[in-house]
Amino acid sequence: KQYLLARIQTTLLREFRKSPQVAPPAVRELWGAAVPSSATDDSQALIAAESWSPVKQMFSDSTRPPRGSIRRMLRQDMDLDAWFTGLRFFRNMRTAWERGCVADLQQDGIHLRIVTGFLGRGADGQNVFTYTMRFCNTGEEAVRILARRYCFCDEKGQVVAEVPRAVDDEEWGPGLVGFTPLLSPGTAFTFGSGTGFRSSRGSLEGSFLIARANRPELTTRAHDARTAQERYQTFLSSASDCLEMPCPKVFFDETVNAA
Repeated sequence: KQYLLARIQTTLLREFRKSPQVAPPAVRELWGAAVPSSATDDSQALIAAESWSPVKQMFSDSTRPPRGSIRRMLRQDMDLDAWFTGLRFFRNMRTAWERGCVADLQQDGIHLRIVTGFLGRGADGQNVFTYTMRFCNTGEEAVRILARRYCFCDEKGQVVAEVPRAVDDEEWGPGLVGFTPLLSPGTAFTFGSGTGFRSSRGSLEGSFLIARANRPELTTRAHDARTAQERYQTFLSSASDCLEMPCPKVFFDETVNAA
């Protein structure tokens, strides 16, 4: 048993070193939900880490944890099942990078991380995937995410879905899962959603409309009675200026699981 445990620990450390950086997996519990937080509180990582509790101590922020954190984790007294779970956790993380299921972008004081994950086969025969996105304001002024537009393609590159839908005749889909979040400097916003493909692999790309919030006192809560489209128009008219931030291309792959 001690020999097997030593082999597992060595393999786990090797898997960690192969990953460009730590990116927690997409979280199924966040589909259709959102979590505001500080920039150093990676809610996605903490939720995902519930699948293997020793990982939770690693994710104090969204950066790569020091190697000492891994070494301390390896000294913990856990049974073999827990170590096998940890090994699957890190292998899944490495595979996510290799298969393009993680996208990372820093632009105009905003850091965006996207991670996708496979959930299983749906009742209609489609492969169901979830994706988790985390926006972090690393700049010096408040911004608000007003709207998004996505294009989902299957493994052959054929468009299978769009946001907003072409029949809606709108340029942008307002909000993110019902929110038009305000990000003050040093804060973050994490949300999740999902999609399905007939193929085992697909992709997502698009862009976000982001406003410089010169009136941060206009909160989403103050406009809860309004529709998403009405809130979008209100915040758009109050913005000092807007920028279009690309949503980098990210892939969905059935070999990369969600937490």
